[in-house]
Amino acid sequence: AILLKNFEREFAKEQYRKLPENLKVNKNEDEIVDLSDGHTLSTVLYAQDADRTQVIDELLEVIGNKEEYEALRWYLEAMCVLKKFRENEMLFMIQAYSKTQDEAAQWKINDIRTQVRDRLIKTGLFYWEEGGYKIEDNLRRELRGFLKNDEPENWKALNGAAFDLYKEWAEKFPRFRDHWEEQANAVQNA
Repeated sequence: AILLKNFEREFAKEQYRKLPENLKVNKNEDEIVDLSDGHTLSTVLYAQDADRTQVIDELLEVIGNKEEYEALRWYLEAMCVLKKFRENEMLFMIQAYSKTQDEAAQWKINDIRTQVRDRLIKTGLFYWEEGGYKIEDNLRRELRGFLKNDEPENWKALNGAAFDLYKEWAEKFPRFRDHWEEQANAVQNA
């Protein structure tokens, strides 16, 4: 995966100002830069008055077919509350989010590897870094914003599930208690 860094705020504003006027339906550059966090494609889309769902659709365009898109987006939503995770956390979060996907509630670690991890890695939007899997930062930010603003009950439920998992692990694995408590605090304060 080729990961591009976001522009610093002032440089992002400068780039926005350079967009052709016919692309700027939304003229509020501060709002655009706040929404896009300096991500080039997101800046252009928000300038054209796209909503968050349209931006997510564009970021996920690499997936291609509709069925695959819907499944992978759902998995990404389930995991976007976590900054970094391994397969155990993937399984837990997908099961916590599986109110509508009964099959996922029965999954085991091998299912996560074949049904989720391997498929997401192929997109280039999901990768291993420093001891855990990560969702590409811009996509993760957009998914988190979508859940917070458009599906607040799911946002709260996923954060609550992650918090409970990390608190349980803090008790279960005292040698790593500080790490798991830090993770629990991060999702609680999100």
